[in-house]
Amino acid sequence: MGAEIISVGEDIRLEPALYGWGVDNERLEAYPRIGDFIALAAITDIPTLRALWLDLYPNIAEGEIFDLPGGLCLVEDGAVLVEPQCCADFSDMGRWRTLTDFKDPEWSQPYFSNGWIRLWFGHPRLAARRDGGNVWLAPDNDTDKFPVLPREGADIVSVPAAALRRALDEAMRVMTAVEARLDQALTGVFPDHLRAPAIDLMLNGYNGRYDELRERDQKKT
Repeated sequence: MGAEIISVGEDIRLEPALYGWGVDNERLEAYPRIGDFIALAAITDIPTLRALWLDLYPNIAEGEIFDLPGGLCLVEDGAVLVEPQCCADFSDMGRWRTLTDFKDPEWSQPYFSNGWIRLWFGHPRLAARRDGGNVWLAPDNDTDKFPVLPREGADIVSVPAAALRRALDEAMRVMTAVEARLDQALTGVFPDHLRAPAIDLMLNGYNGRYDELRERDQKKT
């Protein structure tokens, strides 16, 4: 069967979703799920969120942390249509903004001459193309070659860009609430002066601040 174009409506969501690959299956059952992922926004109980972080980061007491694996799932009527791929993390979330803004310079790069662009949400990367007021989304062919093309046989999800923009705005509000809950959940896990930089690293990617402060602490001792 050939590829199909799956058109979605206005009622879509971008749901924060975690990879649970570091958590054993029995522990995974304790957490709400969305597709194959842990549904981060559904965990509003602080002790449960703390337990999840201790599962995800087994060496967190020694300060060993990394970018939070996962990202945003595009969901309609409970069905996951687009999801983070291998090696994706939450620092990739900002690329969804490019998909909602056709004035973003990425859309006019000369090497994307056939209308398809390629964005990193893990690999295979995501191929995207403007179709009027919609954006087409599909896994790319997972090569570095140009022109960009969807993977052969892969379905294309057609999303209204305006609806995607609203979903992203809501997802960012949700992540602000998640960050506040994490600050409570990780109280006592990190020293107070390291907690905000640690959360920033996990949710937004490495910027050196957390390691800089840890190194300064180690020199003091």
